[in-house]
Amino acid sequence: MKIRVSLLLVLLSATSNKAWAQTNYVPQVGKWSPHAWVWTTEEWTGDEKPYQRIRLYIDKFIAQGQKPDNLARKYKVLAQKDTSDPQAQFRWGYAAFRAAAKSATPELHLQGVENAFEWTNSPRTAEFARVWFLVIARNSPYHRLSSVGERLVRRFPKEDELKFYVIKVLDPGLVASERPKSLKLARELVQSQPKRPSAYSVLGETYFKIWTKSKNPADSNKAIAAYRKVIQIAPPNHPSCKEAQGWIKFIQRLTLKR
Repeated sequence: MKIRVSLLLVLLSATSNKAWAQTNYVPQVGKWSPHAWVWTTEEWTGDEKPYQRIRLYIDKFIAQGQKPDNLARKYKVLAQKDTSDPQAQFRWGYAAFRAAAKSATPELHLQGVENAFEWTNSPRTAEFARVWFLVIARNSPYHRLSSVGERLVRRFPKEDELKFYVIKVLDPGLVASERPKSLKLARELVQSQPKRPSAYSVLGETYFKIWTKSKNPADSNKAIAAYRKVIQIAPPNHPSCKEAQGWIKFIQRLTLKR
């Protein structure tokens, strides 16, 4: 049973990632360099302004109805011409991340971004770390990212997408100290976006992970309630409805066997 629950937690992570981004993402994790995780513990002492300007420009570009994939392709070419320039990699990485969220084939946009960030010169900025975190967490929500994820949430407290992926890398089932953190972030998502099915889906996921350790019926009931809310607010043919129905049945089977 423990093996089965663990496998389904992996599936749960994958399906709720898809619900948030509305994509079918296939992880593209490159070869790690010896310094691959150093960035997660760096102090952010660099100049944030150039990266803020880049992000605002790309956000404005997309808000005007332009396709981010065109920008991502352009920036990819420029980034590959000078792999040591962190601003060039940041332009490509952020544009690619935004393009992936709107694409049916996000792996085509994100492929190579992780390695580009990994091998360039670190600017030691929160903006750079934020995009790096989002790209890796979207691919594979490593628990090792939890510390830098929490730091980023403190730096960018109003960013819901960031909170979503921080929840993904936290493990409230195995790490007791992460339970209140996960629930706080999940509840903030629901409060901020009460009509978004993925917000309730990640709340249900959080309660389910907690239940795998606590075995408290209150936690499983809250998980089921959150998934029922997904079904209530999502369009009838929305993929999240089917996923939520599946998880409700699964949780009910697990709790009945106890």
